[in-house]
Amino acid sequence: MIDFEERQAQLIVSLEGIGDILALETARLKEKRVVSGLSRLLKLVERLFLLKTEDPEKFEKLMISAAYRRAKESENRNDLFDALIDPKSYLITFSTCLAQIDRVLQAAIRSDYLPITIQSVDTLIKIIQILTRHVETKLFLEQTVHQLNEVLKQSSEGVIQSSARQRITIWYQICVLFNPSMRWEYLDLLTSFLYNQLSYLIQENDLGLFESWLKTLSSGHDKNCPELIFDTFLFQIFGNRVLSNSEFVTQVQNLEIEHLAQQVNQCRLGYRQDNTVNSWINAYQVFLKRIRPLITNVTEESFEKHSKQFEQRIIRFSKHQSLIEAFVGLGVFAVANKRWEFIAEIWYYDQPIGSIISSTAPKLIPEDAAELIRLWFQKGIFEKPYGFLLNFPRYNMTADDQYFLLLLGYLAKSRGIQPEEALRFIYQPRALREVIHMLKRCESEVSELAKNEEMLDILRFPDKPSPKAAFQEADPASLEAAVTESKAMENVFDKMVPQLLVQISSIAQAKIDRYQREEPLSIRVAKEFLDECRKAYETQAEWLHSVFSTIRSYSDYSQIENASVDDNSIGIRKAVPRQMFLEDWDESYLSWFTNWGFELGQYEENLILSKIGKQCIEVTLSEVPSILGLTEGWFLITSNTVFFALISAQALKLSDRLSPLHQRLLDSDKIKQQYSCNLGSRTLPVLISGSEDPENEVLLLNANHLGSLVHGNPNMPTAEILLRSGPLVLAVSSLASNAKWKQQRLEEKKLDPTSEDGLQYLFELDSYADMSIAENIRFIQDPNFQGYKFSVTQKSERIQK
Repeated sequence: MIDFEERQAQLIVSLEGIGDILALETARLKEKRVVSGLSRLLKLVERLFLLKTEDPEKFEKLMISAAYRRAKESENRNDLFDALIDPKSYLITFSTCLAQIDRVLQAAIRSDYLPITIQSVDTLIKIIQILTRHVETKLFLEQTVHQLNEVLKQSSEGVIQSSARQRITIWYQICVLFNPSMRWEYLDLLTSFLYNQLSYLIQENDLGLFESWLKTLSSGHDKNCPELIFDTFLFQIFGNRVLSNSEFVTQVQNLEIEHLAQQVNQCRLGYRQDNTVNSWINAYQVFLKRIRPLITNVTEESFEKHSKQFEQRIIRFSKHQSLIEAFVGLGVFAVANKRWEFIAEIWYYDQPIGSIISSTAPKLIPEDAAELIRLWFQKGIFEKPYGFLLNFPRYNMTADDQYFLLLLGYLAKSRGIQPEEALRFIYQPRALREVIHMLKRCESEVSELAKNEEMLDILRFPDKPSPKAAFQEADPASLEAAVTESKAMENVFDKMVPQLLVQISSIAQAKIDRYQREEPLSIRVAKEFLDECRKAYETQAEWLHSVFSTIRSYSDYSQIENASVDDNSIGIRKAVPRQMFLEDWDESYLSWFTNWGFELGQYEENLILSKIGKQCIEVTLSEVPSILGLTEGWFLITSNTVFFALISAQALKLSDRLSPLHQRLLDSDKIKQQYSCNLGSRTLPVLISGSEDPENEVLLLNANHLGSLVHGNPNMPTAEILLRSGPLVLAVSSLASNAKWKQQRLEEKKLDPTSEDGLQYLFELDSYADMSIAENIRFIQDPNFQGYKFSVTQKSERIQK
C-alpha cells in the first residue's frame, strides 16, 4: 500500500532542494539554469492539477496536509478552522512550491538581476492561468495572487523592484480578460484581487504604477466587446424566417418561456443575482432545451456551434462588465481619498495624446447615463466582494454620491445625456423610487463639487478632445484654450448636473405613475392574494362548515361550473389601487387579503347564524327541559361573548351547568371548542361560535331537523382576471375604461369633468381597479326545522332538574 504521507514528505523535500539550487544559481547569475528550473516547477504544478482531474483522491493526498485530512475525517472543527485560516499549512505541497518561486524572486532582487525577476513573476502568472482552467481551485488562486500582492507591496525603490511591480500589472489581462480557458466561476474572485491591488496603489498614491497597469490594458486589447442583445442572438441562431413565423411565435407563447427570455435580458442589463454569469448561462440553457424541438431549419451541429459561441460571448461580455464595475468602485475609493489624478487616469487612459478618436481599449466607465444608473440601482458593484475592501468603510455614502455626480457630469459634458434615455434599464417601481431618493440626496453634494477648484482643475469635464491631452501639448494656444475651458467647467455643477437631477427624478416618477396605470394586471399576484384570502377565510369559516359537516348537512358545489345556488352571493367589492395586482410593485398588500378573508368568514358565520336564529322560537330557560324531552339530537350554540361572560360569571349563573369539559362530545376534530352543558336531565354538546349576532343569545337546535349549508358559484362580473380558490372567486378589472364608475365618482366629488380639477381626478382614477371577492352560500332550512333560542339576560331563572 502506498504511503502518501511519505510520498508527500519526499515531494516537499524535493521542492525545497530545487529551491536551494535555484536560489544559489540566481545569486550566481546563471539565467539558463534558473529559467529551466522555474519551467520544471511550472510543469510540476500543471501535472499535479491534471492529476486533480484524473484522480482527485490521489491529488488531495499529495497536496493537502495530513493533519488537515485527519481533522476532516474526525470532523474536528477547531483543527479544520485553524487549517483554513492558514492556507500555507493546509495547502502544504502547493505552498512549498510557491515558496521556492518566491525565494528565486527575492534572490534576483537582491542580486539586481532583472531577467530572473521578470521570469519569476511570469511563473506566478502562468500558475494562475493553470488554476483558472480547473474546478475548485479557489484557495490555490487566493494564495498565488496573495503572493503577487506581497511583491507589489515591497519597496518600489530601485530598478529591479519597480520592474517586478510593473510586471505584476499584466496578470489580470493575461489570466482573465484575454484567457479564453478561464472558468467563469472565478471572475468575481479574480476581479476582487485586481480591486485590492489597484486600490492599494491609490491609497499609496502610486500614480506611475497605476498608469502602467492602464497602459498594458490599452495596448493589449484587440477590440471592444459587443453588447449582447437577446433578439440578436435569437436571430443569429434560428434565422429570420423562423422568427417571423407566427405559428412559431404562438408555440413559444404556449410554452410559457417568455420569462426565460426576460431573465436572459435582465442578466444582459446587469441585473445581479447570486452569480450573473451562472444565472445567465442557466437561463440560456433551459431556454435552448425548451425551444430546440421547435427549430426545424437548423442542423444539430449548427445549433450546438451557435449555442457554444453565444455562451462564450456571455462570458466575454461579463468580463468587461466586471471590469467596469471594479473601476466604478475604484473611482469611489479615489473620491474618498481625494485622489483626483487617479480618476483622470481612469477616464482618459484610452485617449492617445492629441487624438480626438478613442482607442478600442475596453471602457472603464459606463457608456452613458443609463449604464451609470443601472450600476447604482440594479444590484451592481456594491454587492460585489470587491465593492469596498482595503482600508475602506463598508459604505461611504458621500464618496458614493460624489463619484456618481462626477460621472454624470463627465458624461453630460463629453457625450451628452438625453434625460428620457437615462432610465431605460430601470423599470421596477422600487428601483425607480430608490433613484428618486438618491438623486434628492445628491443635491446637497452638487454645491460642494462646484466649489472644489482642485478637482475641477484636474478633471476638467471636457468636450473631445480631452484637455488633459491638450495640456500635454506644447502649443501655447491649446494650453490657453484648455485653461479657458477649465474655468467654464464649473457650469457642469452650477446648472447642467442640477437640472439633470431634477429631470431624471421627474421621469422616474412619471414612469412609476405610468407603470401603475398601464402595467398589465398580474394573474400570478392575484392568485397569490386569493390563496392568502382563502386561508384566512377557511380559518374563520372552518367552525361553521365543520358543524354542518358533522351532522352531514354540508354540500360544496362551488367547484362545479354554473352550479349556483339561487342568488346568494356575498362578498367584498371595492375600488382598489391597481398596484395591488402588479408585478414588482414595492409595497405588499398581502395583509389586506388576509383581513378580507377573516372578514368574509366572520360575515358568513354571522349571516347563517342570524338566519337560523330568526327561524328559532323564543323561549325561556325554564322551558328548555320540557323541549329536550320531545326528541333526540339537541345541541347548543353560544357566541364567544356568552362564553367569556360565563367565565367571569357576569351574564348568567350557569357555571355549574354550562362549563368546559376536557373531552369532545362530537366526532369532529375541526370543531375546536366543544363543551357540555347539563340542562334538566340532559348533557348537551355546546358549540362556541365567533358570532356576535345576536349578542348574548343561545340557540337550542335539533341536528336531525336543522337544515343544510350549501356552497355554489357566485355571480361575478366580466373581468380581466377571474380566479377561483375553493368556494371563493376573485374578479379584477382596471377602471380606466369604466365610464359609468368614473361619472359616479365625479358626481360624488361634485367635479366638472371638463375642469382642471375634474381632469386631474379622472387621471387619478385610471390608477384604480374594480375588485370583487365573493362566495355563494345558502342555508336551506329543514321542512321539520326544530330550533329555539333564549337570552342570557334572564338572570333570575333557574332550571328544575
